[in-house]
Amino acid sequence: MPEPKISVTGKTNNRPNSEVELKLTCPVMWSLGTQFAYDRLSNYNIKTHHFRLIENYEVRARRIAGTYARFYLETEQCSKPDKKGRFYWAGLAAFASKTVASTMEFKRVRALPTSKVRSGLGKGNLWLFMDIAATHWYWAADPASFQQCAATRPITADYVAAVRDGLTKLDWYDPSFNTLKQLPISPEIIEAFNLLEVIDTVDDNEKPRKQLAHLLAVAVHEQKNILQPLIYDDPDFSYWIKVQRVPGVNYFSPELKLVFTHKPDTDDPELESKAPEDIKLESYDSRMKWINAAAEKYHGLMQTRTKTLEDELATMAEWVHMPDTTILPNEVMPE
Repeated sequence: MPEPKISVTGKTNNRPNSEVELKLTCPVMWSLGTQFAYDRLSNYNIKTHHFRLIENYEVRARRIAGTYARFYLETEQCSKPDKKGRFYWAGLAAFASKTVASTMEFKRVRALPTSKVRSGLGKGNLWLFMDIAATHWYWAADPASFQQCAATRPITADYVAAVRDGLTKLDWYDPSFNTLKQLPISPEIIEAFNLLEVIDTVDDNEKPRKQLAHLLAVAVHEQKNILQPLIYDDPDFSYWIKVQRVPGVNYFSPELKLVFTHKPDTDDPELESKAPEDIKLESYDSRMKWINAAAEKYHGLMQTRTKTLEDELATMAEWVHMPDTTILPNEVMPE
């Protein structure tokens, strides 16, 4: 396979205008995408010139939501403002990650023993982001190179040394990375990202249908290939998910719904998608029924209330700068 035909210039010392041309191989490009995802969830120490992963799961989830919002709005690195909306899944994902943050902020979820649920949500949100954010970044940076290198996403040993070291220090790296088979590109992701080029070329009447197809392909990937093996097949996590369906015990759980605003809740019933009463979250098939319904709701709102949703996404896009401070649950999630 030929190496991607892209290059950059980079400083090699502290002398002004001293540059060298670097060939960006497939492992280097994947390393850059991975570094982008890691940096977004980290704080930079100006004294040591190192990034350090932020510790607060809720802040991570909000930074993740903000990054997805920026991908949708085409305000992220390597963006093309005239292509806004092509990363259609990312808009829905922003609302979903915000919901994860709100759920983890819920005082009852933070209480023992349901902290196992909070930890599981944090793990799933982190590793899904490490997978999909790098993919979005890479495709946006160079679609042709992505097509050449998608099948050869590197295993840990092949990443650039500095990125590999940071990757292996992430929370739950061992055994999560092996559980996820070191994040190979799935057939669903190939389908979803092939559709991006189609979305760029079809007319306005056909575009929404292709956007929805893109969204559903990514949704299958994230639920089947990432979240199912990583958290829902985990006996501890699935046990507490089942326990919280028991009458009386479910007092500890917030209502299962996806709210299409930057806030935890809304007074507008049109801007929410409630989970079916008989949903079994640990079951892929049961969970996907709700996700497909939520996707259809999001898709409909994007056709009829585009500005409303995009304004909400713009608010969340600012969360990428959220400081690593504790968010008090009773300040953000009604009891």
